Amino acid sequence: MKRYTLYAHQHLILEPSLKASHLVAAEPGTGKTLVGIELAKHFKAHPIRTGKTLVVTQLSLVESAWMEDLKKFAPELKVANLWASTPANRKKVCNDALKRNVDIMIVNFEGFKKLMPWLAAQRFDALIIDESSALKSPKTDITKSLVAFSYGVPRSYPMSGTPMPNSALDIYHQVQIVKPGLLGHNFYQFRARFFQPTGYQGYQWKIIPGCLEQIMQTIQPYASFIKKEDCLDLPPKVFTVRKHVMSPELRRAYDQLIRDKLLPLVEGHAVMALNVLSEIMKLRQLTSGWAYDEQKQVHNFSPGKLNLLTEVVEELGANQAIIWVQFRHDATKLKNELGARATVAIGGMNPTDLKFALDEFRAGRYQFLIAHPQCVGHGVTLVNASYAIYYGLSYSLEEFLQSQDRIHRIGTPRKCTYISLLAEDSIDEVIYAALNRKEQMANAALSYLRAYRPGTAKGRPAHPRP
Repeated sequence: MKRYTLYAHQHLILEPSLKASHLVAAEPGTGKTLVGIELAKHFKAHPIRTGKTLVVTQLSLVESAWMEDLKKFAPELKVANLWASTPANRKKVCNDALKRNVDIMIVNFEGFKKLMPWLAAQRFDALIIDESSALKSPKTDITKSLVAFSYGVPRSYPMSGTPMPNSALDIYHQVQIVKPGLLGHNFYQFRARFFQPTGYQGYQWKIIPGCLEQIMQTIQPYASFIKKEDCLDLPPKVFTVRKHVMSPELRRAYDQLIRDKLLPLVEGHAVMALNVLSEIMKLRQLTSGWAYDEQKQVHNFSPGKLNLLTEVVEELGANQAIIWVQFRHDATKLKNELGARATVAIGGMNPTDLKFALDEFRAGRYQFLIAHPQCVGHGVTLVNASYAIYYGLSYSLEEFLQSQDRIHRIGTPRKCTYISLLAEDSIDEVIYAALNRKEQMANAALSYLRAYRPGTAKGRPAHPRP
């Protein structure tokens, strides 16, 4: 068993958590998983009913974060991974868990919905919801299911590094699980009390001035908010940008897409921000030198960004790096370019294959990990690398922050360098600036398009430099 010593901030989280349900809002890299393991060990030693703990998390974290850390730090606990791809296999792993009388059961969000009646019969003492910001929407099945399930568990612990990734609206259900009714008897009462409608036809909600402070003061006794810079002696983050100029052919395709598809969309009176972001996805493909047509066939225009990546990779020497991508086509293209030096971790992979890829990268058998933030962006520790290259940027601030902290967390020995590859005078610059300024992405994109004048470099707007 690997020995470990809890940090002072982890003890501060545990102290109230051992007495009652608690929201753990600790930034990525501050050791939330170890806090969860300590809680599971406590309830086994001091059972309320059964002494058993249920962990619900993203599928990518079941093996790569929880199973791995439990094996490393608490091998005395009997653990069951309840993920299975078929009903027959789910029944098998559940029966095995009962037969072994395990202390901790771990299941992904989708698996939880399928197993909820069976799980309710197990009478857990503790429920840990890892990456609980997944409960943002009041309309999703997983939000409804987990909130209802939590009412039957003595202790519940939502955990998230980014509990409010979009706005303070995201915090409601996480608090409801810890202290029902604290922020209102339902989500819509909470929203009506602290927010006001804004945007076209009131589809968006803006917090009323002064209400965020009121919300935070209300939940403070029932939550721990931990910032990394306040509790860890970690090396610094260094951010740098590298740019390439789009080829004339690529610029013509880029301008034509804005002129023919996007400008008519944003000039309409009933413009919908989500529609604009969907169309802008094609602009993001073009800044990487390619695009899908209506038949999902790939058209290649320019290797500019790929050439830029090659330059950066050469500069890294033998150092390991994560390369973050947004499109499967980019992942395939980069894997072909980097060959045996790279492994891939993207959506749709079998959890066993994903864990193998991450383990091989950690062991140094690959220099590069080509990954998508939704697949590897939460809970995974990759401190063997100190470089992260953003071949493509996400719209999501949560994904951007979480991806940074795969290499910047407890155990990081060196400064962490983040290199964003951007096409000059393009939507890449707009997305990067919006992420760094924490602006709403849809509004930044709309402003960019409304100011854009295709056809001449002098007619294009000057983008704010990050």
